[in-house]
Amino acid sequence: MPICHKSLLVLALMTCMSASATSRMAYAEVQLKNGIPCFTISQKEEARNGLPQISAVVLTDVSAKPAVKVWSFLLPGTATIPVHAKSCLLYGLAPATAEVKPPKAPPLKTGRMYDVFLNGGPADPSDPTRGYVGKFCLITSISGERKILRIDSDSQAWIDEICPVQKYEKHDVLAAESPVHTAHVPRPACLCGQVFPDPRRLRSSQDHCCQQGRPGMDC
Repeated sequence: MPICHKSLLVLALMTCMSASATSRMAYAEVQLKNGIPCFTISQKEEARNGLPQISAVVLTDVSAKPAVKVWSFLLPGTATIPVHAKSCLLYGLAPATAEVKPPKAPPLKTGRMYDVFLNGGPADPSDPTRGYVGKFCLITSISGERKILRIDSDSQAWIDEICPVQKYEKHDVLAAESPVHTAHVPRPACLCGQVFPDPRRLRSSQDHCCQQGRPGMDC
């Protein structure tokens, strides 16, 4: 029986809370392509685990409480599509056979934090990766150029789900918009079920990366 959108949304919001002790949630990369967010994986992730096969994409506005699903697509049955590190899945564009909700993707707003979830993993059944998750904000420079501010999964902003740019003065916004994207520093992906060695770094020492949807922590 095909997975319904409601079940998929629950999976996206909970990320890997319900996953087994060996499940792994990896980091999703976010970039701009012609001014539109585009979702993929890192070259390091592809080199480590091979080409992932994705069956669904869910984008959620986590600035809203409770979080609100903005847009998603779900492929029928067991269908999947490959995602290369050098390619990406464009927001608002879905495969012809996919179930898309809503059919027309709404414009994304600056100053909001969005969570993207790519449902899938490498073709190798022994690989524990069960999905890819990332968080980002859209910001606009004084010149009017739109940019992506990717959120580090080891940052307070990831936990608070508030765009750091909302707390900055104008000169700080420009610094945050630099091509270096200092708010994003990739970390090794976590394994759900492990205990963190230093509980002082986190609100909860066990399964925190999974419960908070934080894939980049050292477990």
